[in-house]
Amino acid sequence: MPRTKGEVIRMAPEADLDRLIQQKVAEALDNQKAILEPWFQTSRALAAAIRRHQSIFHKRKFALYFEKWGCLICGTKKEAHAAHGMCHNCRCRFVHRLQDLEKEYAKAHPQEYENQQTESLTSRIRNAQKILG
Repeated sequence: MPRTKGEVIRMAPEADLDRLIQQKVAEALDNQKAILEPWFQTSRALAAAIRRHQSIFHKRKFALYFEKWGCLICGTKKEAHAAHGMCHNCRCRFVHRLQDLEKEYAKAHPQEYENQQTESLTSRIRNAQKILG
């Protein structure tokens, strides 16, 4: 349903928002694309809402890990922390390997992969319709 200019969007009460965030995090953790974070395929608004509900420790845990022990993969402290407790080189290698694995899996299981992608897209549409009423 298209919106008109100046239309007011009804916001869910705080309890509904918390429930929605918990549901989205659980769904994302089950999703194969959520290897590094639960909000990789989430809207920016929902990702921001999830971050607002995280504790300070959970927002900084990988940076703290990197400060204390260095890169999760190679152990270096000479490089800057990129993300998820890894230096830039290790993170890029890790992400590229995961992308390659996904491509190989999609080729080996085309129907399963296609079904899962279709379900993921239709689920997102259903959720958006529920949220928007």
